[in-house]
Amino acid sequence: AGDAVYADFVRRGHEGVLSVEVEPGQEVLLPRLAARVLLPDGRGAEVTLLRAGERRLEARVPLTGEGVYRATVAVEGAGEVVSVPPITLPYSPEFERRLDPEAGARELARLVGITGGRIDPPVGELFSGSRDGVGLRPLAPLCAWLLLAALLGEIAVRRLGLSLPRVVRQKPASAREAARPSPATAAANAAVPEERPARAHRDERRVEGLGSILQRSKERAGRQTDRR
Repeated sequence: AGDAVYADFVRRGHEGVLSVEVEPGQEVLLPRLAARVLLPDGRGAEVTLLRAGERRLEARVPLTGEGVYRATVAVEGAGEVVSVPPITLPYSPEFERRLDPEAGARELARLVGITGGRIDPPVGELFSGSRDGVGLRPLAPLCAWLLLAALLGEIAVRRLGLSLPRVVRQKPASAREAARPSPATAAANAAVPEERPARAHRDERRVEGLGSILQRSKERAGRQTDRR
């Protein structure tokens, strides 16, 4: 009985289509056929074969993920299994190249008619117009102008002898506190001005005493000269 059954498994978009056909005169085998599909994750799923012709049954299996899908067809009561070629889903079917280039536009028009919307812009104008981006702008001209302005400014400063204002940096509070003298040092410095006048007075007295001694010596020498 297995030799009279033929099976085929093909992929159509998001579905796998399992077709089973028997030879002429073997239509009695159709009610005895059972199918099962092994999913890529190792789980098995029973599928229902529906009459699609006089000698043909068909089942549709949703392809929910990438991988290999394997189908088996068995003839109940005979213990025979029909070999079925596996199918694969290498990527999502919406990325598959379509034979009809206008199929997408018709599908979009159908959805617009169902939802009551509109296509804006039209499909024919999607790729019209300039494609230059406005998000990127070259900075080379701006950098060149800035460098030229800096060069001219330097030349003007050198030629005219201009001096730039100096920025006086104020010491932080911690540095000012460190530079402030201690109370003992302040007391010692305050005592120094009081000692300096006294020391200067003593020096003046010494100079005055030396002058008087010289004056008396001159007078004594003059008297001695007169006596002679």
